[in-house]
Amino acid sequence: MKKLISIVIPAYNEELVIKKLAIQLRAIMQKLRTFQFEVIIVDNGSADNTIGELVKVRAKDSRFKIIQL
Repeated sequence: MKKLISIVIPAYNEELVIKKLAIQLRAIMQKLRTFQFEVIIVDNGSADNTIGELVKVRAKDSRFKIIQL
């Protein structure tokens, strides 16, 4: 059984960098196949489209979880 690594990231008005973050995290997770990953991104009431970008990322990769405050 693979050990689970949980990555928790706060986000506030990060619409412009969410896609790049997801690409970089996927690359790391791809290299570390001996572990299971979940990425929990906590949107802290962003005023931009951060949540929309997070939903797009989650739709492509179920390892990404969203918490919206």
